Amino acid sequence: MYALKNHGLSEDSIMDQFDWSLLVQLSTNKQKESLFNSSTTLISNKDYKDDDVFHILHTIRVHFRFLLNLYKISVEKDKVLIENALVIIVKEYTDNTDWKKNIFQPFLEKNEHNLIGMFLEFFNQFHNDNRKEILAYLLNNTSIANIFEVLKYSTSTEIRKEVFKKLKTRQIGEEDFSHMFEIIDTLVLTLNENELEDYSEPLLDILENNQKSDHFKKIYKEIKYKKDLLKIFNQKVLQTKDKIKKLNKVENPFNDRKNFGSFKQSMQEEMERHRRFIVALLYFEEEPEKTYKILKAILNDSIQPIYALNLLIVRCKLLNKDDDNYLESYKDALLEWENLSIQFENNILDKSEYVILLEGYQIINNFDKFLYYWNTMPEYLKNDLDIVPIRCKFLQKQQMSATAIKYLEEVFIFHKEIDKSKKDELEKIKDDLVNEYEVAYKSKQILKINSSSIILTPEEAKVYWLKIKNMIDEHHAKIFPREEELSLEEFILENMRLISLELLERRENVKNKSKKLFIEDMINDWVTSLINQRMGFINWSARDQSRGGNSATDKSAGERDIIVSNQSKDDLFLIEAFRLFGCSRQTIKSHMDKLDGYNAKGCNVVVVLVYCKVKEFFTLCNNYKNYLVNQQYKGFDNTNLSNNIFDEIDSKKVNLKIFKEIRKKNNKEITLYHLLSDFE
Repeated sequence: MYALKNHGLSEDSIMDQFDWSLLVQLSTNKQKESLFNSSTTLISNKDYKDDDVFHILHTIRVHFRFLLNLYKISVEKDKVLIENALVIIVKEYTDNTDWKKNIFQPFLEKNEHNLIGMFLEFFNQFHNDNRKEILAYLLNNTSIANIFEVLKYSTSTEIRKEVFKKLKTRQIGEEDFSHMFEIIDTLVLTLNENELEDYSEPLLDILENNQKSDHFKKIYKEIKYKKDLLKIFNQKVLQTKDKIKKLNKVENPFNDRKNFGSFKQSMQEEMERHRRFIVALLYFEEEPEKTYKILKAILNDSIQPIYALNLLIVRCKLLNKDDDNYLESYKDALLEWENLSIQFENNILDKSEYVILLEGYQIINNFDKFLYYWNTMPEYLKNDLDIVPIRCKFLQKQQMSATAIKYLEEVFIFHKEIDKSKKDELEKIKDDLVNEYEVAYKSKQILKINSSSIILTPEEAKVYWLKIKNMIDEHHAKIFPREEELSLEEFILENMRLISLELLERRENVKNKSKKLFIEDMINDWVTSLINQRMGFINWSARDQSRGGNSATDKSAGERDIIVSNQSKDDLFLIEAFRLFGCSRQTIKSHMDKLDGYNAKGCNVVVVLVYCKVKEFFTLCNNYKNYLVNQQYKGFDNTNLSNNIFDEIDSKKVNLKIFKEIRKKNNKEITLYHLLSDFE
């Protein structure tokens, strides 16, 4: 993970691959506070020699990276604590004028330990106050290269506006860079973003003046050649044929074709392929067939991500939406890209690739592929205004308009300031979603198949099934019950009733040799398995021993016995389970007081499973009910106990009792179902 080196810690990539969740889950609040803020000891200790500086900086970087890894797996409450710790380190150790206090300096960022990039990805998710504080500090204290990095990793219009405002006040000079790779990375960024084109010229001059070795001379020649081609490409006053003439006249800076056995290794050939690529793009609007033909020829010589992506784009442009085979042809185009991508070496998808792929899989309605790319995409891109409409269209197709509306509302909060045309586009999408959502519920036109009157081919059945499977949870609740339509809460309860009865049928399997009940964890393994077996067909999933939230005592991490999520990975309900060998008020009360701490995401339904092993089951149930009806639960709103009601619901079996009660949290109703099973 990380190792001691010369009295300091050194970074290792394994650190980012390790699952740190267990460490957080097992820590008490006091331990977390100590864990998150341990760097303050180093920060406060200024009495160290120059020879120790880099060891100290390396150690702080390791701790900083460690905090970022914790951040991505932490619950909301812990994220705030981690953000605060990161703010302290950034303000103390990103001083571009003092090498002793800069953890982001190029010397430390080498060997692919891109800590600034990793930090800026998560920085987009910070709470507003922390985000503003860090942004203001970085713009005034970090290097010009890192300011460009802020722009690279930002999707927030507010942040980008502040960065551009700052860049306009800065004159870029050689003194702004302390390493050649800083110059190169910043220059490449300016060439890839139209808004930054004005900065490319001074950066190219800086690179030219500092190209000391053959390696950097080669890089300079490559970038300059590509920049010259791009400049011609962007000249709007020229016609395509004139641009091509000018492109052909740009001198290739390399002459090494004869030095290599394979033309694929020649920089001269690579630059020639790039020129042909730029020519291909010129034909894109008017003659896309030519673009496609040129790109196919280039890919036959050299398979590069940029050529493959543009081949996919032009191939999709050539498709006719009115063609009966439109979707199949689109699938073929995506499949071609997937096959080519297997041959890419160490390719990390960028925003443009995610946009094209998400849009493509949205169009052909490939649920699994869309979710794969959505889940592997960096978090900071999920609020990007080019990606937001694509996900909304996808969710709309899956009849998940409510999720799309919620997502859009979060996007509006995140961006605060949005360009008028883009804002109008998103507002229209939201209006369409709201209208569709209302119509769906008013009409209640839920798809149902009467198998006695309709005969389906396997292909037709598959289409119907995918439509049903991808409906929202409330619709599933109306479709799948055998006897009548149910609300989502009733659907959850009915499934937990059936699972409890199935568990009772296996009662001998949950007892040890002395006929005592196994511990809750082992019984919960059965419950988790039964839920996944019963509800897996609509992609509901149960996870046992998922730690999160806070415990009843605040002394250890909250441990939700089971959490159940839907196909969108949204938490549907959580389950607290425990054994009861008598009406122990302390046992009952301690488990009820855990509920709020576990329910960090505010599920509307909580199921309490009580595994009872007593002689007088009915007496126990009555005592259980009479005790809890007069108890306040920790973390919930205070209830008027004189009006508190414990409804008994018919379980249709004598060895299962079901009670229902309503409690409130922040004035929001939460339904609690208590299912008591007789394991005697």
